[in-house]
Amino acid sequence: MLRFHSLDGWRGVAALLVSLYHLNFFNHLHDWDFLRNSYLFVDFFFVLSGFVITHAYKDKLKNTIDFKKFISRRLSRLLPLHLFVLALFILFELLKLFIAQFGMWTSADLPFTGAYTIQSIFSNLFLIHSLGIHDHLSWNYPSWSISVEFYTYIIFAVVGLIGYKSRKLLRLQYSLLIVLSFYIIYINTDHLNDATYHYGIFRCIIGFFLGSICYRFFLLNKNKVIPYATVIEIFSIIVIYFFTAYFGKEKLSIIAPIIFTFTVYIFAFEQGLLSKLLKVKPIQNLGKWSYSIYMIHAFIILIIGRSINFFENITGHSYFNKYMIGGEETELVYFYSPYLMDFLTVIFLVILVYISSFTYKNIELRMSNFTLFK
Repeated sequence: MLRFHSLDGWRGVAALLVSLYHLNFFNHLHDWDFLRNSYLFVDFFFVLSGFVITHAYKDKLKNTIDFKKFISRRLSRLLPLHLFVLALFILFELLKLFIAQFGMWTSADLPFTGAYTIQSIFSNLFLIHSLGIHDHLSWNYPSWSISVEFYTYIIFAVVGLIGYKSRKLLRLQYSLLIVLSFYIIYINTDHLNDATYHYGIFRCIIGFFLGSICYRFFLLNKNKVIPYATVIEIFSIIVIYFFTAYFGKEKLSIIAPIIFTFTVYIFAFEQGLLSKLLKVKPIQNLGKWSYSIYMIHAFIILIIGRSINFFENITGHSYFNKYMIGGEETELVYFYSPYLMDFLTVIFLVILVYISSFTYKNIELRMSNFTLFK
């Protein structure tokens, strides 16, 4: 089966950008408008997911047996790592509880409170934690997108079964889903970052089905030679950069999936120099480990934060301070020099990539062949 190596590379880059967005270090990058709005690359994942899932399953959803196999395979892809990271968070809360028994946990962040309640464990187990049943992100907060993506898979499969024999009906269903979801997002949010635990499913539907349409359009033109492919690739990145930097916190951010769809389409042809750059081995490895990078980074950030809290208690010095970044008050970690924070950011990325390579090999790969339906 045809594999889109440049898009794999994009996946790795996007995962690192989302990780840096969540990293609360006061370094030279944190005041960068592009990085402060790089949460939008979650929508790149949605578009890319719709593209590659349609590539893999466009002719394979014909009956209920196919439906069961599809859902089972999607679960085997998403669930093992999700449950592993959830278990890490729960173990950390148990450790906090143990330490608190001896009066040694001095933080106001009490065990199993806030985002880490026992009740929300069960919603996370069934991947329903971001379908509007909570009023906050819970446990491994990036996993909100995994929650909504799984149920978007189900919608995709149902729509595929209904429209299997009629492409016109299929296009109509895709269009209605996208338009309805755009409308819901538009009237209920100020920008896309508002659409997570409440309206994230509609945000995912927009990106996923745009990606699906993108693939079907690509299929019609896959042998086409793209004139000035390198120039168009560079242009698409420039558009992404300026759109993310200037509109990431604006109402207009809701059209980000459309912009990402154009980028996915252009890079799927793999005819430009940037596509060739994305196909080099280190970036391909990042793409291979991207799901682990995305899922594990919040836990690493949590451990870093709690370790700094412990260090604060020993030294009596505060390393968490509030700063005005882009007109918003944000609590960030700062040690003596922004250059030191730059160095620590690099260390974070190295640790993140190393751990992600481990979880990819030992969890994702090992569980990838386990399905309920053969």
